Amino acid sequence: MAEPLLLLSSSGENFFRFLVALVVFAAILFATYYVTKWTAGYQKNRMSARNFEVIDSVRIGVNKYIMIVRVGRNRYYSVGVGKDELVMLGELLEDEVVLPSSQKTAKSEREAWDFSGLLTSFKQSAKKSEHHEN
Repeated sequence: MAEPLLLLSSSGENFFRFLVALVVFAAILFATYYVTKWTAGYQKNRMSARNFEVIDSVRIGVNKYIMIVRVGRNRYYSVGVGKDELVMLGELLEDEVVLPSSQKTAKSEREAWDFSGLLTSFKQSAKKSEHHEN
């Protein structure tokens, strides 16, 4: 009679350990998410208060980019950026630079890649395909 109680006790203890590990994992995941979100917001606010802004960039090779950078209010420069170097290619006139659309475009792009939006559209498409099968 003592053996079944011993087995029950150890399995209960193992289940409790599993629950504790699961709660710790969830807490770490939760903390990581919010610390990352806070850090991104902090960096964005720090960078937006500066006199420099990357307007556009294109990758031309491994660790090599061409960027259009705005310095101050209306000075634009084309620069080549490599792993260990930065080369000014030339100055651009303000009317030569095609500025990205307003904040709405950036917001719509972020929303297009928002996980909750993608999950919702996936659920809707799954419901539609399920409805068509019936």
